Amino acid sequence: MRIHHLTTIFAFIALIACFISPITVHAAMFKVLVVMSYEENNPWCKEIKAGIDSILSSTSDITYFYMDTKVDFDGGPKKAKEAYALFQQIEPDGLITADDNAQKLFVLPYIKGRFETPVMFCGVNTEAKQYGFPTPSVSGILERGHIRESIALAKQLDSSIRSIAFLAKESPSGRALLQQVESESETYLAKSTFHLINSINDLHAIDEVLNEKSDAIYIDSLQGTKDLFGNPLSNKAMPD
Repeated sequence: MRIHHLTTIFAFIALIACFISPITVHAAMFKVLVVMSYEENNPWCKEIKAGIDSILSSTSDITYFYMDTKVDFDGGPKKAKEAYALFQQIEPDGLITADDNAQKLFVLPYIKGRFETPVMFCGVNTEAKQYGFPTPSVSGILERGHIRESIALAKQLDSSIRSIAFLAKESPSGRALLQQVESESETYLAKSTFHLINSINDLHAIDEVLNEKSDAIYIDSLQGTKDLFGNPLSNKAMPD
């Protein structure tokens, strides 16, 4: 009777092990470090994180690091150094780096040419060749605005549009957008001007151009623009 009882217990334990083992074997097969250029509460970063988690969370241990360069660009190099220390600590099987600041401040000085760890970038506005991408271990996805198509749609909605002003934050991504506009503006259905701003004062200085000499305004992310006291503003806090 005792032997039969023990046999039943061992059989039950073995049955439980059959269900547990596959989860244990397949969970966290890989370590992935994701370095975001911007803040954790940035809508763009939230969307990227959601996409990464939806695909990799079942097989990978994912660590996120945020460089906060939208609100504190000057602190970027220090954050990049911290990201590198984290990279050395966890020794990931792969890296995902989002937006231009992570490439310029983290990948180029610390990773590219020094490690064979695979790097996948996303949200890069600058031409990849300016970073020396791709390489055998670095590849990814470029971000390009559908500007020509947006202007064409605007013209369909309002045929009186003859001129359009572009407004962007003075930053690597803002300058990359400027480069795109300059390279393809001859194909636009409206004349264009481009303005990079750092502060509310810069915005006030071009108020006449925006309100009186432009039929439409194309606004890129202005997060990080400084207010009258030098504090960075969120997109929601920007004046109308």
